[in-house]
Amino acid sequence: MSMLTRQAPDSGPAQLPVPGPMTMINVCADLLPREIVEARQGKKAKKMAIMALAGLLVVIIGWDVIARIQTSSAQSDIDAANAQTTALTLKQHSYGELSQVQSQSKQITASLNSLLSGDLQWGDLIAAVRHSVPQGLSIQTLSGSLDASSTKTTTAGGTALLNTSGLAEVGTLTVTGMASSPNTVAAFVDAVSKVPGVTAPVPSSILQADGGIAFSAAFVLTTKLLTGGRFSSSAASGSTSGAGK
Repeated sequence: MSMLTRQAPDSGPAQLPVPGPMTMINVCADLLPREIVEARQGKKAKKMAIMALAGLLVVIIGWDVIARIQTSSAQSDIDAANAQTTALTLKQHSYGELSQVQSQSKQITASLNSLLSGDLQWGDLIAAVRHSVPQGLSIQTLSGSLDASSTKTTTAGGTALLNTSGLAEVGTLTVTGMASSPNTVAAFVDAVSKVPGVTAPVPSSILQADGGIAFSAAFVLTTKLLTGGRFSSSAASGSTSGAGK
């Protein structure tokens, strides 16, 4: 068996592959001694620890400042509340003194009402009598007296017999003066007898005198004039004298 062999044509010298772009590889190597590296790492860690401690210290100081401010504010509120409490206590004490004074005043008023239950408003009575003076009459003297023990509607005699008011007699009133005529005296006596608490008018005397008629009139004072203990400062006494209208 024969084999046929074909020889490839000669293509010339062999060609080598052309290399592509070169790739650079970075290679780093720490050539420092291990002691230096550890020392640097220790310094870095220490620095970070110091910074952390400093931050913590700042936070603590901030908290302390805030706590002091809040404590100061709370103390101010407490001081204000204590001051207000003290003021209210003092005011309460002053009100207590006022209440005590008012209570004592009521007791004094009650005592005066009891002691002066038979007091008479002389000032009001005298003013009413003077208001009753008609034209042509003048009052020379006006005197009054109280009988604290007199509680009867009638007595043995005198002006009390004319007391038809039904009220007890407590005193008498006597008026003297000058008038232009007997009719003027009668008008005056009638006007005075209409004053509340005054009754039983009696002209004691009517005499002709130089310049007119000299007269004297007496009246009965009844319990209607009593004030129940309310004292009139304008009536320090029960008598007066002077000219009327």
